[in-house]
Amino acid sequence: MRFNNKFRKVAGRLKNLYPYKNQFEKDIHAVLGKALYEDKKAKVAYTTESIYNPDFVFPGNNWLLLEAKGRFIGGARESAKYVWVKKCNPKLEIVFIFQDHTTRMPGARRRKDGSYLTMGEWAAKNGFAFFQHKRLPRELIEATVTRECIEALKDIQYQTYFGKNRRK
Repeated sequence: MRFNNKFRKVAGRLKNLYPYKNQFEKDIHAVLGKALYEDKKAKVAYTTESIYNPDFVFPGNNWLLLEAKGRFIGGARESAKYVWVKKCNPKLEIVFIFQDHTTRMPGARRRKDGSYLTMGEWAAKNGFAFFQHKRLPRELIEATVTRECIEALKDIQYQTYFGKNRRK
């Protein structure tokens, strides 16, 4: 006796709808004969407005933002937030202070070698400088750190993880 699988029936019906997502879209396209369905050239970019509140800033310093992280609680959505803040504000520098930079990124998939993406590796890959909370440099504590120092640190961290020069 063959097992009746409702999912097999649904998959069979979807084959008849390709490339449409549902019967409604297929019916509408039949009415709008000259319209192109999901034309790749008709993509529209959009942005949403949001506000980022950094954990620490130094008075009188308008380019350096410090973010303390034990781990990314919000997963990919939270980590993407920092990438977007950096992309929208290229003059700002976000520096992470990690509790442990070897902590696994939430939602990271296992690699072929069995390892996972770490928070430090994520920061280096996305062009952020980071420090271990127990190893903060004197220049950062005293607020005398320069942009050149941060850029040099990002280069070193990128080379440490990826073995090549950081892409500009």
